[in-house]
Amino acid sequence: CSSDRESPRGKPVASLGQARNTDCLFKVALSPYPQPVPNPNVSFYWSRRSQTPTQGRCLRKTPAKCNYASAIFCNHMFRPGTITRSRTRQDERGFSLIEMAIVLLIIAIVSAFVVPQILSYMRMYRLGVGGRNVATALQRARYLATSNNTLAGIFVAELQHVDIEQYDPEGKAKPQNMGGVNLPSGVTFASDVPKLIAFDGRGVITPMPKDSPTIRINSSDGYYLNVTVSPTGQVTVSEAQRDDRT
Repeated sequence: CSSDRESPRGKPVASLGQARNTDCLFKVALSPYPQPVPNPNVSFYWSRRSQTPTQGRCLRKTPAKCNYASAIFCNHMFRPGTITRSRTRQDERGFSLIEMAIVLLIIAIVSAFVVPQILSYMRMYRLGVGGRNVATALQRARYLATSNNTLAGIFVAELQHVDIEQYDPEGKAKPQNMGGVNLPSGVTFASDVPKLIAFDGRGVITPMPKDSPTIRINSSDGYYLNVTVSPTGQVTVSEAQRDDRT
């Protein structure tokens, strides 16, 4: 206990040399109340504010009782979480059922508008990838024909696959498979596409067609695009369009 206060008569009170007991912080259990031991040499201390043990200042108490009162004060006032426990309980508040229902409703409304747009974009993207793959196969076949001064072309073997082939100019050997490309999922060739488009050593279509061959590529959502090859070997890919027949 602290004893640096003055007595009511203005004279300094003798100190017992005992500082405030702060070892009781974070201690839950207290030792049993010690029995006072009479000591005639011990001075008594006055508290101007109250007549009860307060923060280590005691009135007519033995040092053992003073330490015990200080321990009670420490455990009650400085125990971790004691001061903010009531405020924390008041601030802890969850979401009500109505609030959660409103949030779920907003998510459902936003999803109803966004998800179809995302799916449509993905289908259009796959259709564009299919058109560019076919154009790449045609350009690859034309390059093989001009670089080797031979015949090369593409052969549509399936609705989602096209082969790049190199031919013997004399027609004696079998076509050599030089690679191929696949269409993405949900993208197919139309049923009336030309099965074979070949280029000669000059890079022009052989035999020379009257009209530019057109390869139509369909998507599962009703869109399509055309890959057109000019007689001189130029390849163009059109924009995706909506099929009015579907």
